[in-house]
Amino acid sequence: MAFWCLSFFISSLTINHSSTLLWSRLTVIGALYFPLHFMLFIRSYLGISIKRMSYYYYYLSLGFLLLISLFSDLYVKDIKLLNPGYDFFPGRFYYVVPLLFLSFIIFGLYLLITGYKYQDKIKQNQIAYILLGTFISLLIGSVSNVILPLLNIRQFNYLGPISTIFFTLSVAY
Repeated sequence: MAFWCLSFFISSLTINHSSTLLWSRLTVIGALYFPLHFMLFIRSYLGISIKRMSYYYYYLSLGFLLLISLFSDLYVKDIKLLNPGYDFFPGRFYYVVPLLFLSFIIFGLYLLITGYKYQDKIKQNQIAYILLGTFISLLIGSVSNVILPLLNIRQFNYLGPISTIFFTLSVAY
């Protein structure tokens, strides 16, 4: 999450085309690997052993292929500098990352919800906060970074990284 926010922040500060394009492409790294770590966190938190790692390796392999595509126009085709900030033009792979992101996050939420009833009251309360923070972050991030860009409204994409504060605060609490 930190790298996602940092790379987005740096991409907003750069003033030349090539630096802004590079940093806008690098924002995907945090967004790409956060769901895997979220899933591992949820499994660890609930005490669920990781017996079959094959789908994690599949995710990492697919993530590696997407990382290679960062330096082509497959993720972000181009950017247009604005004053302030920039606008980006999504490539063909841009919407693959949200699908991976949502699939792992939704599966993690499913594990939390199904594991809720087997926990003591304190852990149930903690799970409720994690669910709330994750839901708020997911809602804001999905709207600002997936749905609105599909409608060619990209000026709110800064809300995606910022919305992770709700998840972070819920886990910290």
